[in-house]
Amino acid sequence: MSDPINALSISELIENLSSGSLSSVGITESFLENISKSNKSLKAYISISVNSALQQALESDQRRKEGKPLSNIDGIPIAIKDNINIRDTITTAGIEAYKYNLAKKDA
Repeated sequence: MSDPINALSISELIENLSSGSLSSVGITESFLENISKSNKSLKAYISISVNSALQQALESDQRRKEGKPLSNIDGIPIAIKDNINIRDTITTAGIEAYKYNLAKKDA
């Protein structure tokens, strides 16, 4: 059975983050677990930045605790298409020849 967090809309995630009934870490862990279960068959993700995602979720939860979220979507995990550079991350655009293409800066 799928985790109910993964079935929530962005609006519902925002509402749950704002009320404190869910944390960014909890949401992120749920999404990462879902990715690890389904990506083998879906092949939707080329690289998954688990440590970075969890660190950013921790930072978001801290900002919310201090009453200083960056925006209403602060703490919602996102996926970035593999043709958009993210500093210090491999950007392949799905091309095997680019498997060592480490982005020097964000797009």
